[in-house]
Amino acid sequence: MGRNSADLTAKEAGEILGIGCGQVRGLIRQGILQAKTGVFGQNAMVSAEEVHALAEIRKEGITRTVPQLYRQMLIERVRLRGVERRLACVEGRLGLNARTLSYDKEDVLQLVENARLALNPLPTEALEVMDWANTFFGVQEELFELIERYTRSPEPWAPFLTLAEAIYTNRRLVLNEPDLEDAYAVLCGARQALRHTTYIYIMRKQGMKAATAVIHEADGNLLRRLNHHVP
Repeated sequence: MGRNSADLTAKEAGEILGIGCGQVRGLIRQGILQAKTGVFGQNAMVSAEEVHALAEIRKEGITRTVPQLYRQMLIERVRLRGVERRLACVEGRLGLNARTLSYDKEDVLQLVENARLALNPLPTEALEVMDWANTFFGVQEELFELIERYTRSPEPWAPFLTLAEAIYTNRRLVLNEPDLEDAYAVLCGARQALRHTTYIYIMRKQGMKAATAVIHEADGNLLRRLNHHVP
C-alpha cells in the first residue's frame, strides 16, 4: 500500500514543528496529534494538516508546553461545540433542519399515536423537546390529508397541535441550562409553523371562519398575508 501524501513521518513533522522525533511522539501520546499508523512507534505517521495547524499555533509567538497546548486545544473544542449548538438552534428556529416525515401508512399512524402518548408525561428534556420541535416543523398539509384518510378523523391536526400547545404551555424558565432554553426557543418557532399549516389546511377545507375558530389566537397580520396569497 502506498504512502498517503497527506501524512508525515515523525521526523518530517518534527522538522516542521522545530522539535525532535521523541517530542513528536510525545504530542501523539498527549492526544495533540493523532497517529495514522504505527501509533507511538518509530514508524508513526501523522496528518500533515494537523501538523501545519499546530505549527500555526506555535507561530503566535507564545512558547507553550505540551500541557498548555493540550489545554488550549480543549478550550477551542469546547468553543466549537458551543458554536455548533448555537448554529443548530438558529437552523431550528428557521426550520432548516425540519424532519422529513414518512408518509407510509404504518409510520403515519405510529406518529399520531406517539403524539398522543407524549401528552403524559410531557417532554421536558432538551433532546425530547427538540425532537418534537423538528417533527412539528416537518408536518405539512399532505400529512393531514393522509391522517384524515387513514383514521377518518375530522381533525387530523389535533394530535400535533394539542401536543405542541401542551409543551409550549408547560415550558419553564430554566437558568444555566442553555440547551433546554434553546430547545424551547426552537419549539416556539415550530409551534408557530404548525399553527400556520393547520390554519391553511382548515381554510382550504372548511373556509376562513372555521380556520379562525381553531387558530383563534393567531397573529392577524400574518394570517392576512397568508389569506392574500392562498387561493
